[in-house]
Amino acid sequence: MSKEDELDTIMPSGVAIYGKTNAKKGRKAPEQLLFERAINAAWLAHQRGFPIEPQTVYEQDRSLSVPVLTQLLATPKFRTALEARGIPAEVPVGITAEQAYALTVMTDQSLALDPFQRLKKLGISWAQWQGWLKQPMFARIYGKTSEDLLKSSVPAALTALANRAQAGNNDAIKYLLAITGYYDPSAKGQTAEYERVISAMIDAVEKHVEDPEALKKISTAVSEAASRWNVPLAVEAEIVED
Repeated sequence: MSKEDELDTIMPSGVAIYGKTNAKKGRKAPEQLLFERAINAAWLAHQRGFPIEPQTVYEQDRSLSVPVLTQLLATPKFRTALEARGIPAEVPVGITAEQAYALTVMTDQSLALDPFQRLKKLGISWAQWQGWLKQPMFARIYGKTSEDLLKSSVPAALTALANRAQAGNNDAIKYLLAITGYYDPSAKGQTAEYERVISAMIDAVEKHVEDPEALKKISTAVSEAASRWNVPLAVEAEIVED
C-alpha cells in the first residue's frame, strides 16, 4: 500500500493524536500527516477565495479524498486549527463583508485604476479574486452589479455622442445616424442607390429647368452636398450653354 493510499484509509477519529510523533521511528504518525496535509490544502483554498468545503479543499491537494475530508472537517480539532489560522470554518451565507467592500471598489467608475491596481489597493491577490468569482453567490452579485452599471452608462454615452455630433464631428454624426436608424453603413448597395437617386434628380432638373445659370447653381449645390456626405456622384451633370 502506498503512502497516499495509507493516508486515505485513516479515519478522522484518529486525529486526536495530532501533534504526536512516533518516537520509536522518529517520524510523524500517519494521522498527523493527514491532518497537516488537509490543513495546508484548506489554507490554500482560503487564500484563493474558496469556501472551506471538502471538494474545494480536495482540489488543492488531490492526494486527499473527499469522503475523508468530509469527516475530518466535521471534527472540533480541525475546526479549531482552521480558526487558529484565521480561516473561517463555517461556509458564509451570501457574501462576506470583505467581498462586499471589494465589489464596491471593483465597480467604482470614479476610480481611474485598472483591475490589477484595484486589487492591489484592496490587498487581494488575483488568485483570490478568481476564487471568489467561482463562488455562485459572489459571481451572481458581481454580474448583476456590472450589468446595472452598463445600463446606467448608456444615457451618459448617448449624451456625449450627441454633443460630439452637434460639434460637427463627422464620425459621431455617422454613428448617431446609424444607431437611430437613419443610416445603415452595412446595407449592401446603399451607396449605389444614393448615386442613382442623385443622378435621376439631376436629369429631372436638366429636363425641366431651362435657365443655364440656374442649372449651374443646382449642380454645384448637389455636388457640394454629395461631397460633404461622402457620397460620390455616378454621373456628373453636363450643363450646356447656348
